Amino acid sequence: MSDAEYKLVTEKSVVPTTDLVVLRGGVTEWEVALFIRKTGYEKGKWCVIGGRQWKGEIAAELIKRQAGEMGINIGVIPPFEPNF
Repeated sequence: MSDAEYKLVTEKSVVPTTDLVVLRGGVTEWEVALFIRKTGYEKGKWCVIGGRQWKGEIAAELIKRQAGEMGINIGVIPPFEPNF
């Protein structure tokens, strides 16, 4: 694929992404995990974990992979289910 064709495809294609809000806490108080971007788009700004979904990857796998890349073990809480 030429550079021009690649640019056209990426400009016109929808790429599924997910942002994670990682919570820690309990009954009355919650903490939210925020990170400062070290590279790329919006470098130096606060963000949540997020990224692109791989081909064939379901949402639950994407969430676990994204969190794992940051060294965080997670569990999915209601209203979501582990197999959505």
